[in-house]
Amino acid sequence: MEIFWLPDLRQEIHEIPFACSCCMAVMIEVFDEIGQFDSGIRFWGEEDYEISMRAWLMGCSVLCDPSIRIGHEFRNEHPYSIEWSDTIYNKVRFAISHFNTERVSKHLREMSSFPGFDKILLMVLEDHVLERRDDLLGRRVHDDDWFFQRFPMEGQREGLGHIITAFERVNFIGTGPWNRQ
Repeated sequence: MEIFWLPDLRQEIHEIPFACSCCMAVMIEVFDEIGQFDSGIRFWGEEDYEISMRAWLMGCSVLCDPSIRIGHEFRNEHPYSIEWSDTIYNKVRFAISHFNTERVSKHLREMSSFPGFDKILLMVLEDHVLERRDDLLGRRVHDDDWFFQRFPMEGQREGLGHIITAFERVNFIGTGPWNRQ
């Protein structure tokens, strides 16, 4: 996944596509309404993209408050073991949960070259992701085309392998509350 900072350094509260889960504030009513964090996400990776996109698709806004200053220890490596297969699992789960059929197919084709992909895809499907997809499709007010039109990705492909991993740069990272639109 390609990570980059949004260049916008506005000083007022404004919308961003994704909030970093290392520091986010969510009203409890909204957190409950959108279904909290996806309990099917494995260990580490994609949870912030998943909950941010789900919030947008369910009619919420993801906002950045640049007046908030936080510190985050960036490390060259994780202090715990991360299995690449779990990260791929989470990417596949995210795509199937939120993307339209064409975008899911494109994403799965891109990911299919990873070692063990067939086994990972089978595990995702066995973990009831299609039931989750049906539930989310029935509750959302926007589709993923709406999201990608709202947050164009100039020079970026729309697949999850290159989805905008975009955070606001304000000293370290500043994210504010999510509000209903």
